[in-house]
Amino acid sequence: MPPKSYFVALEGPDFDREHAEQLAVRLDLLPYTTESEEQANDLLETFIAKLIASTNAKDADSIVQWGVEAMQDSIQVVRTEEINIPSQACRPRQVLLSFDEYAPELDYRIGESDTNRSRSGFETKGDGRRLIDSHELILDWRPLWARFKGEIFNESTVTGQLIELAWTCKEYFPIDQIPSMLEEFVPLLNPETSALVAAIICAFIPTAEPRQFLPLVFQMAESFSSPIMWLYFVDLIADATERHTIFSSTSAAFKDVGMFTIAEWELLVSRLLTGHATQLLPFDALVRTDRMGTLLSKLRKPAYQPDAIAQIVIYSMSVDGPVKESPEPGNKQSLDSPGYVAGSKALDSLAQFITSKEVSFHPSQSSSITRSLTAMTESLSRRFIYRWTEEASGTCNTPQEQRLTKQMKKCFVELLCNPTLMAIFSKDGDTAARARGTLRNLAYLEADIVMPAFLERAYNGLEAINETHRTTAVLHALSEVVLPLVSEDIWFGGQKHILPLLELCLPGIDLNDPAKTVATASFVSNVLQTVPIMSLVGKKDAGGDDLMPSLVDSAGDLNVGALEDRDAERTMVIESTGLFEDWVRAFFERCLMLYETLPEEGGRSKKTGGKQEEAMLSSLREATEVICTQLSDDIFNSILNRVYDFASTNTKLNSMKAFCQLLRRVARSHPPQTLEKFVPLCVRQIKTELELGAASIPTTSTTDIVHSDTALLWHLSLLQAVMAEAGQALLTYREALLDLLPYLVEKIKSERSYSLTGSIIKTIFYGLTAVYCLNRQSLNPDEWRKASNDRTSHRKWGKFYEGHDVKVQWHVPSKEEVEFALEILERLTMPTLGIVEKLIEVPVASRDKIWRNDFVSMTSSSDRSFLSQYLCVRHLNAVTSSWRGLDTLINLYGGDALSEAIRKEYDVPELQQHPFLPLASMCLMDPEDTCYQTVLRYRLRVGTILQAAAQSLQVAQTEDHTDAVSTLINAIDTYLFHHGIKDETARRTRNAFDNGRRSWVFCRRQYDMPRNYWTKFAECDHQYRLQHLARCRPYSETDRALVFEVLQFCRSPYVKIRRTAQNLAQSIAQVSDTHAEYVVTRVLEFLQKDCQIDKAEKSKDLSDQIKGSLHTVRLGSLPSLAVNNPILCKQFFLSLLKLEYHNKNSIQTLMSTVFDLGIHALRQEVPIILPDEELVSDAIKELTKFFSVRDLHLEEIAQNKLSTRFTQLHDAIQSSFLEILEIAQRPTTHWRYAQMALNALTHMRNREIVPPAAYVRYLTNCTIHTHPTIRSGGRNGLDMVFYHTQIRTYCTNPQAKWTGDGHCRLHCKIRPKDIADFKGMATREVTADNNELYFDGTHAFSFGWVLWGDVFGHRPNTGSSPFRWEEASQPMLNEVRQVLKQDGYFTKLVGYYAEEPNTDPTSLDSRDDCVRWIHRICEFYGTEFFPAICEAIEPIWREDDRFKQRACLEIFAGLIG
Repeated sequence: MPPKSYFVALEGPDFDREHAEQLAVRLDLLPYTTESEEQANDLLETFIAKLIASTNAKDADSIVQWGVEAMQDSIQVVRTEEINIPSQACRPRQVLLSFDEYAPELDYRIGESDTNRSRSGFETKGDGRRLIDSHELILDWRPLWARFKGEIFNESTVTGQLIELAWTCKEYFPIDQIPSMLEEFVPLLNPETSALVAAIICAFIPTAEPRQFLPLVFQMAESFSSPIMWLYFVDLIADATERHTIFSSTSAAFKDVGMFTIAEWELLVSRLLTGHATQLLPFDALVRTDRMGTLLSKLRKPAYQPDAIAQIVIYSMSVDGPVKESPEPGNKQSLDSPGYVAGSKALDSLAQFITSKEVSFHPSQSSSITRSLTAMTESLSRRFIYRWTEEASGTCNTPQEQRLTKQMKKCFVELLCNPTLMAIFSKDGDTAARARGTLRNLAYLEADIVMPAFLERAYNGLEAINETHRTTAVLHALSEVVLPLVSEDIWFGGQKHILPLLELCLPGIDLNDPAKTVATASFVSNVLQTVPIMSLVGKKDAGGDDLMPSLVDSAGDLNVGALEDRDAERTMVIESTGLFEDWVRAFFERCLMLYETLPEEGGRSKKTGGKQEEAMLSSLREATEVICTQLSDDIFNSILNRVYDFASTNTKLNSMKAFCQLLRRVARSHPPQTLEKFVPLCVRQIKTELELGAASIPTTSTTDIVHSDTALLWHLSLLQAVMAEAGQALLTYREALLDLLPYLVEKIKSERSYSLTGSIIKTIFYGLTAVYCLNRQSLNPDEWRKASNDRTSHRKWGKFYEGHDVKVQWHVPSKEEVEFALEILERLTMPTLGIVEKLIEVPVASRDKIWRNDFVSMTSSSDRSFLSQYLCVRHLNAVTSSWRGLDTLINLYGGDALSEAIRKEYDVPELQQHPFLPLASMCLMDPEDTCYQTVLRYRLRVGTILQAAAQSLQVAQTEDHTDAVSTLINAIDTYLFHHGIKDETARRTRNAFDNGRRSWVFCRRQYDMPRNYWTKFAECDHQYRLQHLARCRPYSETDRALVFEVLQFCRSPYVKIRRTAQNLAQSIAQVSDTHAEYVVTRVLEFLQKDCQIDKAEKSKDLSDQIKGSLHTVRLGSLPSLAVNNPILCKQFFLSLLKLEYHNKNSIQTLMSTVFDLGIHALRQEVPIILPDEELVSDAIKELTKFFSVRDLHLEEIAQNKLSTRFTQLHDAIQSSFLEILEIAQRPTTHWRYAQMALNALTHMRNREIVPPAAYVRYLTNCTIHTHPTIRSGGRNGLDMVFYHTQIRTYCTNPQAKWTGDGHCRLHCKIRPKDIADFKGMATREVTADNNELYFDGTHAFSFGWVLWGDVFGHRPNTGSSPFRWEEASQPMLNEVRQVLKQDGYFTKLVGYYAEEPNTDPTSLDSRDDCVRWIHRICEFYGTEFFPAICEAIEPIWREDDRFKQRACLEIFAGLIG
C-alpha cells in the first residue's frame, strides 16, 4: 500500500514526526497506561547524567550500559506529533559524544557500543532512514582516520569496529573534505591493496556529492582487475545513485543516464549487465583468494551484488530518450528498432540483458547462473516498488521529469513476467524462492498483466496429478500472490478464484508428501488471513456507492478494464462464499485423517516422526489457527461439533498431541462454547479413569506409555487444550476446577500424567492472570459484526489498517479472576509446602522409590514442550506449576542485582543500578495491598523450601536421586525466571511475528497492514516490556542462595544432573554481564578448591567435580568475560594451569579446550590510563546545554575512584604475569602446560607497561628451547615486547601510543609532488653533512602508484647508535642481552633454525618469526652480536642441506632488514 503523503521524509524533523506518530500508535494499542512523556524525559536526563559521569571516570562497563540506554530512550521519548525539542536536539549531541569517545581507543566494548549507539541515532532498522538530518550534525573524520590508520594492517577486532563506525557515520562527514579524504586514501593504493583502498573509500566517503569521487572510482575500476574492489565500488555507486535521485530537486543535477554520463553508464553496463556479472563469486569466496583476505574478512562486507545492481539500474531510470515498443519475449529483432524501452536508457539496457538471458530462466537450465539471475530480478522488482511508492507521495523531491512513468512500470513488468513464470518451476530451491519473490512484487505492481498468466499455469499445476513437483511449486507461488487474489484494490476479479483454488489444494494435505502439505498449509493460512470465512449468500446489501473509491487510482483511472462486468464478478464472489462451510469441513476432515495415520511417538524426545513431519504439523497448526480465527459463528458451531465428535469417540496416542494442538486453536477463538462442550466430558472421564486405577504406578522419568493410562492421558490433554487463554470463561467452572485439581494432585503418580496435570494448572493460572489479545480476526469487532450480515462485505477482503484505526481487544485480569487465582493458590498450592518440608527431613537412608516419586511430583513444574522439565502431580507439584502460570501476578520490588563485588573498592554503586522498571500491567503492584503481601509471602516460602531441598539433596547425591535433583533444578529455574517473561519465549514470539510480517510488506514506510499484524505487534510490545521487567528484577538473598546451589549442582558426579544445572547456569549468565561475572567467579572458586583437595588427598577422586566446573566455565561467553577482566583473567588462567598434576586424558583435553577458548576470546590490549580528550570534553559541554540537571556529586565520586581503579588494574596485570610466569618456569611443568602459560603471557600484553625483567628473560630462553612450538612462542612474544618498547620510545603523548603515530628522531616526513620528484630525492648521494634523506623503500601509508602521500625518509646517523630506547626499558633490554651473551646461544639458535620441521617437511617457505627475531636483535643492539651470528652460521652456509640453506637465508634477511 502506498504511504501517506507526509510519510516520505528520509531524515530530519519530518521523519522525526512520522516516527513519533508511529510510536504513539503502538503505545495506544496497549491495554494499560504507559510512562508519560515527562517521565520519559526525566529518565533520559538520568541516563545522560550517568553517561557523562561514566565517561569522565573512564568506566567502560557503565559507558556501554548508560550510553545504550540514553540513545534508546531518546529515540523512544517522542510520542506525539508535537516534537520534543530538547530530546530531538539532544540526539545529535549524543551521537557526537559516541563518535568522539572512540577517538582514543577505549575498551573494545565501548567501540562496539559507540557504533551501535551511532547507528541507533542515525537510522532505524529496516529502510535506513535517519533520525538526524545530515545538516544537524557534522563529524570530523580525521580523528577516526588517525585511529584506523594505526590499526589498518593489524587484522584485529578493533579494525572491523572502526570501519563499521566510519561506514555508519560517513554521511555526516563534511562534503568539502572529500578531496582531502582521497588525498589520504589513494596513496595507499598498489596492486595488492586495491580491495583494501576500495573498502576504505566506501567506508569514509559521503555520497551526497557523487561527482567529486565518481571519476576516480571509474578510473580505478578500469585500471585494476580486482573483483573485490569492484564489489565495494558497486556498493558505493548504488548508495550514491539512490541518494542522488531522492534528494536532487532540479533536473540540472542529472546527466545523460541518471547521475551518469553516457561513457560511465556504458562502463557500468559492460560490468554489471553482462554474463560476467552472473558468474561472480560471493564476497566470502573472493576474500579467500586475495592476499589481504584475512584483513578484508574483518571489515564490513559490501552489499549483495544483485541488490546493488538493482539499486543502480532502478534509480537511474527516467525518460531520457525517444520511446520504442517493449521487446516481445523471444523476439530479438525488436531490439534493433530506434529509441529506448519506455524512453529510458537504463530500462533499455536492462531489457537487452534480460532478453539475452531469458533462456537461462527455464527450469531445464537451472544452474548457479539462474540463481544469480533470479536474485537480480527479485532485487529489481523490490527496488522498483520502493521507488514507485516513494514517488507516488505528494512531497517527493525528485523532479517530475525524472520520475518513473506508468509506461515504464508496464514495460518493466512485461519484461520480467515471462522469465519469472518459468523460473518458479525450477527444482533448485534458491532459484524457485527468488522467482516467487519476484512474482509477488510484479503482481503487486501490475496484477492485470501477471495474474491471468500465472493462474493459467496454477490451475494446470493443481489439476495435474502426475507432476508432484509442479503442484508443490504452484502452491508455494500461490502463497506469495495472495494479496492480488483477495483485494479488489490490487486486482479486480481475483476474489472469484479463491474458493476454486482452495478446493483444488485440499488433496495437497498428504502424510506421504510433507513438502506438499507444508506448501498447502502456507497457501491456506496466507490467503485466509484477511478473508472472513462466512457465507454471504442471501444476505442483504448494506448499501453504498456501486463504484468503490478504492477502484480509482491517483490519476482518476479505473483499476479494471473497460470490458469487466463488475456486478457479475461480485455476484460470482458472493455465490462462491456459500461453499465456505463445506470447504472448512473438508479441510478439517483431511487434517483429522492425517492425524489418525501419524506414526507412534518414538525416540528420547517422544516426537511424532522426524523433522519433516514436525514441520508439516507446525504448518497445519498455523493454518488451522488462521481458519478458526476467521470463522463465522454458524460455521464455527458446525466445526466445533465435528471436533467434539472426534474427541469423544477416539483415544489415540499417536494423534493426541497433534489433535490437542488443533483443539487449542479452536478453543482460543471461542472459549465459552468450547469449554461448555469439553469441560463436563473431560472432568467426568478423568474421574472415571482415576477410580479405575489409571496412573497409579509411581514413576519419576519419561517412560513408554502404559496403555491402561491412554484414556486418562487423552482427556487430560483435551482439558489442558480447551483452557488455553480462556480468561473470564473459566469463572463459570470455578467449583468444578477447585474440586478436580486437588483430586488430580492426590491420585496421579505417573510422570506422563502428572506432567499433564501441571500443564493444566499452569494454563489455568495463565488464562486468569495474564494479559493477551482476545480477538485476532481480520476486521475490527464492529466491522466484523456488520460484515456477517452485509452482502457486499467481500469488498473488505484484504483490508489493511493503519495502526490508529485498529481496535485491539485485550484480556486484562479482572478482580474476580485474580481472586479465583489466589483461591487456587491458597487451597491447592500452599498446604502442600508442609509435606515437602517433612519429606526433606526424611533421613537419606529411608528415601526409597516412593519417597522419590512423592518428592518429584511435589517439586517439578514445567512443560515438556517449553523447557523440557517435569510437570507436577501431587502436593508441591502445584506450587511450581502455579508459578509458571503466574508470571505477571505480582511486581517484585527491593533487593539488588545479581552481581559479584570483586571491584567494590572502585565501583560506583549509582552507576551499576538500573533505575527504570517499565509499566507492564502486573495484577498486583501495590506492596501495601493485602493480596500482594500474601502472594509475596507464599513466593518467599517456596524459595526457602527449594533452598532447603537443594541443600538436603547435595548431601545425598546417589544415582537413585538423579531424577529428584533434576526436577529440583527445574523447579529452581521456574522460581528464578518465571517473572515477567523468559527471553526465549519473547524471542520466539518476535521471530514468528517477523516471519509473518514479510508476507505483507511491499514498500518502505508501509504503515497500513492487516489487522492481525497490529495485534501481534502489540503483543510483541507487551512482551518486550515484560522481558525488560524480568531482566531488571531484583534478587533477594534467597535468590542468590538458589543460584549458588545451582552452581554447586553443576559439579555433580552425575552427568544428567550436571547438564541440567549447567543449562540453568548458562541462562543465568545470559541475563547480563553482572550475572555472568557472578557465575564465573563462583565456578573458578570451586575449581581452585577442588584442585587443592584433589591434589592433597589422593583418596578423594574429584575428577567429576573438576569436569563439571570446566564444562560450566566454557559455557557461552563466560571465557570471554573472564579473560577480559584483569582480575578474573588471573584466576581463569591460574585455575587451569594448576591442573597440570592431573594425568587423566579427558581432563587434560577438556582443560586444553577451555584454555584455547580463553586465549581466542582475549581481546586486543586496552589502555590503563586514558587521555583526557578535548573532543570528548567539548561533546559533553554540548550535550549538557539541553539539561538543567547535572549530577556533579556523582561525577565527583566517579572521578575520585578513578585512580583506585587504575592502580588495582595495574597491580592485577603485574601479579598475573608473575604467577603465570612462575608456573611456566617450573622444571616440573609439562611442555604442554608451559606452552599454554607462554601463550597466555603473550596475549596478556599492554603497551603502556614495561614487562618484568624475568618475563623477557624467560622469553629469550624460550627461543632456544628444545620444543619447536615454545621456540616460536618465545620469538613472537619478544617481537611484541620490542614493538611496545618502540611505541613507548617514539610516541610522545598517551594518545599516540594507541594510534601508532610516533617515529624515530632520524625520521623526516615529506610529501613528493610526483614520481619524478621522489625519484630525484631517493637517488641523491646521502652523507653526514649534506642533509639528504635515505629512503629504504618501505612506506607503509604511501606507495606512490597513483598519488604520493606522506613519505618518511631517514637522516644519516651521526651518533654511536641510531636508536635511543627509553630508560624504563633498559633493565629489560639488559636481561635479553645477558641471555644473548651466553656461550653457545647463537650456535643453538642457528642449529634449531636448520632443523627439519616436523609439521611440513616438504615446505621451504621462509618463517617470518625467525627473520623478525634476527632483525630485532640487530635493531636493538646494533652490531654488538654481529660477530657471534657470523661465527654461528660459518659452519653451515656452504653445506648443501636445504634446511640449513633456508636458515642462512633467514638470518641474512634479518641482518639486511
